[in-house]
Amino acid sequence: LEAAAATGQLSISDRSIRFWPSVTVLSRHVAWLSYAGQHTEAARLLDHLVLTYPFRCREVGAILARAAESDPSALSPALARFDSLQARCHPMRGGD
Repeated sequence: LEAAAATGQLSISDRSIRFWPSVTVLSRHVAWLSYAGQHTEAARLLDHLVLTYPFRCREVGAILARAAESDPSALSPALARFDSLQARCHPMRGGD
């Protein structure tokens, strides 16, 4: 994934999260931040995402895993952060 493409998509994604902050949109934004090399911001958003939606961790993990298929090295920090947050996930629904 080229940096210019990631930056363009990040801009669109940034506007989307302001109007429709769903788990899916926020998870994809974490991926776009990661693609753009903004790993600190991606980790911060991921922390808030898991704290706000502890029942949806399985969905968040699936979205990040799919995103990692196109650029594993870019998503590696986000995936590692997500793994470290698993204790915050609710064990009954999506918290594997």
